[in-house]
Amino acid sequence: MNHRNIAMALAAALLVPGAAAAQQLDITGTLRPRYEWIRTPFDRDAFTTMRTRVALTATPGPAVRVFVQLQDARIFGEEGGTQDPSADGLDLHQGYLELAGEVLGLSAVARLGRQMMALGNQRLVGERRWSYIGQSFDGARLIVRRADAWEATLFGMTISERGRRRPWVADIGDQVFLGAHVDAGPGSVYVLQDLGAAYRVHTEVDRTTFGGLLRAPVGLGFEASIEGAYQIGTQLGPSDPVRQDIFAYYFGGRLTRGVPGPVDTLELGLDWLSGDEDPGDAEHLAFEPFFGARHRFYGSLDFFNDPQGRLGTRGLVDLIIAADTRLPGAHRLRTEVHGFFTAVRRPLEAEDIGWELDLVLPARLADALQAEAGYSLFFNRASSAYFGLGPEEELTHWFYLMATASF
Repeated sequence: MNHRNIAMALAAALLVPGAAAAQQLDITGTLRPRYEWIRTPFDRDAFTTMRTRVALTATPGPAVRVFVQLQDARIFGEEGGTQDPSADGLDLHQGYLELAGEVLGLSAVARLGRQMMALGNQRLVGERRWSYIGQSFDGARLIVRRADAWEATLFGMTISERGRRRPWVADIGDQVFLGAHVDAGPGSVYVLQDLGAAYRVHTEVDRTTFGGLLRAPVGLGFEASIEGAYQIGTQLGPSDPVRQDIFAYYFGGRLTRGVPGPVDTLELGLDWLSGDEDPGDAEHLAFEPFFGARHRFYGSLDFFNDPQGRLGTRGLVDLIIAADTRLPGAHRLRTEVHGFFTAVRRPLEAEDIGWELDLVLPARLADALQAEAGYSLFFNRASSAYFGLGPEEELTHWFYLMATASF
């Protein structure tokens, strides 16, 4: 994209006489540097990422809003100095037209363009705020609400255009992501459709995911959150190629309880993503978590934020114990312990991958300034070496320090 044209368009909206008078304009932004240090059984590294976002919101009328957000996402030093004019990290992160109104007594909002999207707890579709790049989608979304009773979202997004506009990749078709999500108080249900995907060793993916989430008290002071999803469809597999039928599932559960004393809450959890013992046969049994905000679920080190990328089609089982502890100065320390296993075991392999300890300490330094520090320790177990994590009983240490300033 032409970054100079984007900058000129924003400047014109702000400086051309009469532009500000015709509409309300608001400028907001964030700056988020994050320093990270990691030591693995093989090496060590330290680096700093920074995400800068500047957004312009225009409201020409009570039912119309235009939102444009530019983002520069970079690793310090990757351009080799300030003499590099490429601006590779600069992009349009969001840019959409929003129309609002009422239909049959229901509040309705339509968004057309590039936009971030978070559905439910963001397990399968999320904003990926932890990533210094983030995530956004190109397409259209309709949000319909009825007071505080329920909210429904319908969307259609183009993930990869491979048609006449890009003839060099036209032979494998467009990748399109469609879905509907309904959130009603204690629960939600959704259906997601992934069409035309070409990922890893698969092509012509036609996959439908049905799922739901339920939150409810279960007695003895415990609050339960239970989620499940099932995937069906077809795809071309890696050998011959063979057309595979997709039958995969995900199950997740959390039990949370308030505790007297300095520990506010205790949490027990389980995530189970199904696996496939034979990835070359006519059935694909490994669950695909789509575009979820995975950092918040599968450990801070992100070793398993792409389960099929790390583990192949073996699936993932994650056992979780977590606690939130009160500290002086109204701060909270988040502690999580994850035990990672493969969902299926292949010959000569063990299921036990490793254990991870995560400590996260956020702090609000001012109204517009937040800081966060974290430390993670990963302890390798029997099958860690299979997946590039190092020999058994070796350790990985990781530390980060992050600041977020907004205006």
